[in-house]
Amino acid sequence: MDAGNDYPVASKVIRENFYVNDLLLSMNNPEEITQVCRKLSFSLWKRGFELRKWRSNSSDVLRRLNVTTEEENFEIHAKIIRILAYCRRFIIRCKLGTNIASEATYLYLSEIKSILFRHFPDELNSLQTGKTLSPSNKILSLNPFLDNGILRAGGRIRRSNLPFKSKHPILLPGSHKISAMIIQEAHIANLHAGQLTLLAHILKQSYWIVGAKRLTRKIVNKCVVCCRYYSKPVKQLLGDLSKARVEFSRAFTNCGCDFTGSIDIKLAKRRGKKSTKAYVALFVGLATKALHLELVGDLTSGSFISALKRFTSRRVYPSRIYCDNATNFIGARRKIDDVQEFINTINDNPKITYFLNTSEINWHFIPSSPHFGGIWEDGTKSVKFHLKRSISDCKLTFEEFSTLLCQIEAILNSRPLVSPGGPER
Repeated sequence: MDAGNDYPVASKVIRENFYVNDLLLSMNNPEEITQVCRKLSFSLWKRGFELRKWRSNSSDVLRRLNVTTEEENFEIHAKIIRILAYCRRFIIRCKLGTNIASEATYLYLSEIKSILFRHFPDELNSLQTGKTLSPSNKILSLNPFLDNGILRAGGRIRRSNLPFKSKHPILLPGSHKISAMIIQEAHIANLHAGQLTLLAHILKQSYWIVGAKRLTRKIVNKCVVCCRYYSKPVKQLLGDLSKARVEFSRAFTNCGCDFTGSIDIKLAKRRGKKSTKAYVALFVGLATKALHLELVGDLTSGSFISALKRFTSRRVYPSRIYCDNATNFIGARRKIDDVQEFINTINDNPKITYFLNTSEINWHFIPSSPHFGGIWEDGTKSVKFHLKRSISDCKLTFEEFSTLLCQIEAILNSRPLVSPGGPER
């Protein structure tokens, strides 16, 4: 089919106004140029050529063509602030010849005000004029107020000693792109953490995003890295918790101990250096599920005692330590794991016995059933969750891996004990 017969105007534009792969066009009014652009785009699209990135000195034309020129084109919130700060710094230098150190903060607040003005115009108008919000307003339960043009959540903790930003976080609309950017950055910064950890991290950043639970769940479910490792475990009918799990006590007073499988560690950063095996010793508080991670070089009694000393020096001397017998390993008759062999020799090892007696630590072995040690197995699973998503198959040095374990330990111990509540249903 001849394109000149179907779209004569578009065919004329292609012959006269195309320069290599760029189009330069001028019309008398926005309606005329909009119709020509649409016909031209459709004509070229049918033949496998797509026009992109329209530019015009008329915002009306761009609006008619559905071209976004705002921050939705960017993927990272920090990048927007940085670009705007550079632009403002250039303008100030041209006018005053000096630099202002707070460009980023100023642009950040200006961006927040612009977003709030576009998404909460009625709320801002009511608060500025001293009127009360409608009873059906979705942010009424947050008791919002204005702080220098910024909408903040009021709440009921005004008299607490927390910082002002923590007591009154900034309200952000969940439908805006910047809210998704903040959650996406928090998801990556926390090593692909789950929904509850992300919500707690966002509150620490002094944000209250309307519809944060729904948006966080959507971002986590769309994460390609998380989807690769996602799987539904079989749900078991669990029995009552033991007394050590429910009695009131300090963190790590009653704790469980377990070792992960072997991990390849590089001996040095230089090329050609071989790798060696290392293990992660995991200590988990039975009452609080707090975790303490130690990287050990082998499964000898000396390495275990050193890891236990580091744990007790930085935390607390536990009254009881629980550990499995490791008899549930499949194929134990043919191949006994190093962890199995090490744990089975604890009772007969004089070094460990002397250390436990002098430190008044009682060692308990659980029955030969895997579900009795579910709490430290769950801790091991949480540690591997972040390990696999952060380094995958990469080999780190002993120092680098120890640093990564400290980061993972901090992330896991900062998880909220319960689901953070809110006005949403």
